[in-house]
Amino acid sequence: MKSNNSNKEEKIKSGKAFEEEMMAEGARLPDKIDGEGEPEKKEPVKAEEKKSEEKKPEASKEKDAKSADKESGDKKPEDKKSEDKKPEDKKSEDKKPEDKKPEDKKSGDKASDKAEDKESGDKEPEKVTVIPEPEEKHKVPLPIKIMLIAVGVCAVIYLAMALFFVSHFSFNIHVNGLDLSMMGMEKANECLKAQKGSDYEFVITASGNEISALTDKDLNSVYDYTKELQRLKSEEQPFLWIPYLTYERTYEIDPDLTFDDTKAREKLLEMDPVKYTPDEHKSSVKIMKSQANGYILIYTDEKQPDKDKLMDIIISDMHNAEPSMEISRTDYNVDIPYTDKQKGAIDLFEKIKAIQDTKILFKDYGQEMLIGKDDLAGFLRTDAKGRFIIDDEGNPTLDKEKIDEYSEKVGSAFTSKDKKMWWNKYNGGTVSVNSGSYGKTVDTAAVSGRIEDLLKKTEDYTGPPDYLVDEDRDPNAPDEIGDTYIEVDMTRQKLYYLKDGKLFMTSDVVTGNSGRHHDTTQLMAYIYFMQRDRVLVGEDYRTPVKYWMAFHNHEGLHDASWRRSFGGDIYKYNGSHGCVNLPTAFAADLYDNVYVGLPVITYY
Repeated sequence: MKSNNSNKEEKIKSGKAFEEEMMAEGARLPDKIDGEGEPEKKEPVKAEEKKSEEKKPEASKEKDAKSADKESGDKKPEDKKSEDKKPEDKKSEDKKPEDKKPEDKKSGDKASDKAEDKESGDKEPEKVTVIPEPEEKHKVPLPIKIMLIAVGVCAVIYLAMALFFVSHFSFNIHVNGLDLSMMGMEKANECLKAQKGSDYEFVITASGNEISALTDKDLNSVYDYTKELQRLKSEEQPFLWIPYLTYERTYEIDPDLTFDDTKAREKLLEMDPVKYTPDEHKSSVKIMKSQANGYILIYTDEKQPDKDKLMDIIISDMHNAEPSMEISRTDYNVDIPYTDKQKGAIDLFEKIKAIQDTKILFKDYGQEMLIGKDDLAGFLRTDAKGRFIIDDEGNPTLDKEKIDEYSEKVGSAFTSKDKKMWWNKYNGGTVSVNSGSYGKTVDTAAVSGRIEDLLKKTEDYTGPPDYLVDEDRDPNAPDEIGDTYIEVDMTRQKLYYLKDGKLFMTSDVVTGNSGRHHDTTQLMAYIYFMQRDRVLVGEDYRTPVKYWMAFHNHEGLHDASWRRSFGGDIYKYNGSHGCVNLPTAFAADLYDNVYVGLPVITYY
């Protein structure tokens, strides 16, 4: 029995220890022990509440105990019955399992379970009211509070300064040597005006000599810097004033000058340039022929000042606070009206000038010929005294004989029939080649008519001269070689076929036998005939070919199936009778890509 009691006491002690440990961790134990009904539902005790309970004085603990007794006294009779039964239940629970036999333990457990079931069945369900604990407000740490207050104060100061700088200059601004930092527009203007003083003097000079001077007393002048200050202020950003604390700005500005315009004009009318009166009889107009530029207009005249224009310019400069002004007659004077005779000479010269300014440029095959002003002036008709012969409408007339003489020069320069012409080779360099089929003859009569018509209309022209029609020329052949053609370099023994200026086909060839004087002709020609399966017949040969492309007399491009090699020096000892021999496969492709009228140029 003693051991049982000691075990019981240890159990009680361990239960109290467990309760204290749970209380220390902030949790609540159920109000009822197993077997006494459902435990009362309570929320876990928060750590803060646990600490506050631990700090309660003994009087508070006693008060809590009395309130607990009161609550137990208010319970229902059924609750009291259940509480009266607690000692018996505790006695049964205090018994150790070791003191009972296995059979007794089982039977005791069954009896206890039945008793508990009976008691729980007699009870009414207990109503539990959960009182929510008031939520504690979140506390902001003191350092954060201080930081937020500081940020707010800084923001207020920043905005206040920004609003201040909307109407005032910011930091570190110097204008004309004065510090205008944090100044308003009006105060800044007054400071600059005070610095400037009232010593304005406007000096007017002519040819470097002073002729007049206007001062503040003459004008009642006043300086004003408002316009320039407003411009400088508009360049500032009021809400970005912090960088100006370290960024220094320096400006030099000029003031506007306000004064009495009426007084200024009265003073200007007393100046010599305004009072000047010219001699109208000194002016003259004359048309004369120069050595290289045709006819020119020579005139000597006097001018009179344009008073209103001159005064407007001077007053404008004065308003801009300019210190001085240089004037001359040629800048601000106007011409004296011409006489009727002088006006007639000027009108005639304008028509002559239009003819002389007409640009006529003949251009063909890389050659150019521009009719100069001196030649154009020579086309104008004059009498024995050198006076111009004009028509009923007052226009100068043209000398047709002189125009015909000039057309002969054009014909001599551009007629290419049976002449050598320069050709730009595919591999670089130039070579002189007979014009051959592309030779032309200038129609000089047509050229004369063209020049006369252009000068009467004063129209410009750039292009080839007029040519005679070559009746023997194939209508399919182009007037110019252009950038699509076949070029045979007989020194290199190469054929180049260019389309639109780009290499399209190329091959080694064998040209006329130079050792037997059967050289292929050097000329500019074009393919005038094409045929398949033709037999070429000569004095000592009869040769069948599959692809025949004739370009000059009996010379042409064709296949040479009997040859095993092409190019090199073969043409010097085993060349053709004058034709251009091609490999059969290449000749077939070439035949399919050429046409009658395609230019062919052959050269050494």
